[in-house]
Amino acid sequence: MNSSDRTEYLKRPAYNRWLDGRGPVIEIEDGTYTRSEVLFAVDRDGYHAKYAEYEDKRLGDLRDSGNACLDWRKSQRQRFERLVDAARRGAVVPFVGAGLTIPCGMKGWQSFLYHLADESLTDRAIIESHILAGEYEEAAELLCNNMGERWFSEQIVTEFGRVVESKGAVCLLPRLTKTCLITTNFDHVIESVFSDHKPSLERAIGSNAEEFHRALVQNRPYLLKVHGDVERAQDRVLSFTHYKAAYGDGAIDFARPLPKALKRAFTSKVLLFLGCSLGPDRTMRFFRTLIATDDPPDQHYAILEAPVADSDRVSREKTLAEHGIVPIWYPNGEHHHVEALVQVLVDRMEAQ
Repeated sequence: MNSSDRTEYLKRPAYNRWLDGRGPVIEIEDGTYTRSEVLFAVDRDGYHAKYAEYEDKRLGDLRDSGNACLDWRKSQRQRFERLVDAARRGAVVPFVGAGLTIPCGMKGWQSFLYHLADESLTDRAIIESHILAGEYEEAAELLCNNMGERWFSEQIVTEFGRVVESKGAVCLLPRLTKTCLITTNFDHVIESVFSDHKPSLERAIGSNAEEFHRALVQNRPYLLKVHGDVERAQDRVLSFTHYKAAYGDGAIDFARPLPKALKRAFTSKVLLFLGCSLGPDRTMRFFRTLIATDDPPDQHYAILEAPVADSDRVSREKTLAEHGIVPIWYPNGEHHHVEALVQVLVDRMEAQ
């Protein structure tokens, strides 16, 4: 293949893997080739026709899964319809957490902190106690102090600076929103999935959030990376010290750029939390503060894994309601439903 053909072939890695899994590699003289490579080279039309069949089945399975999930619990469908209405109005701002890039091969933040504890021989039990209390910043500060800033930062670049294959619900974000997004992630997966879309996605990092205000009003494609970027150590909000600098020491200071930007989004748009655990961490405490000071005009939504026990789900429902967030549940451990539900959402949104 020439370079342009190779670029076209590499655009469908999941499909190529599916083709390759249907039979052994093919040996021709001294070379070994996969089934997808051979089909692409000798029958381009056949390759694309088979891809259309593959994609139709994949999307059909996703839609069936998403609709089954909506019928899984009482009130799911009604909640989802309200979210669809907000998406059709262009009011939805995705709030993306690490869970959305785990299918791409990135570590979740909890997993990463445990990894650092093991790497640095930091007492894992202490890190776990902070995590269970929602004190991620304290855990990160302890690790940074034990490792030193340079090693700590190098580990962030090593993990979150990798180029990975985009998979799952994150690939649907360009269809879900034409305007703003918010993420706590350091990696560049979101920027990657938007790279071929016009107009291009602008971004603000950490405390440099002033332009995000204007983008919200103007409905421009804009990404706010609230806790920084893998390439800009100076703007990361990781430790408790960083958090106080960004949000205020004690009460949240809404005159500071980052709290001000989040407040504007929370009170003027409908946030959709994707890949966020929404546990008892400072992000949730921040939103509860907003609810107490500025009752938002709309409810916010989250696609969330349901607890195993119904009693735990009821407790979570109450807590989320106190933070202005309505959950759309999927069965415990069945994380593929996140992509399925987002697929149904964009289908309904585009069918208006």
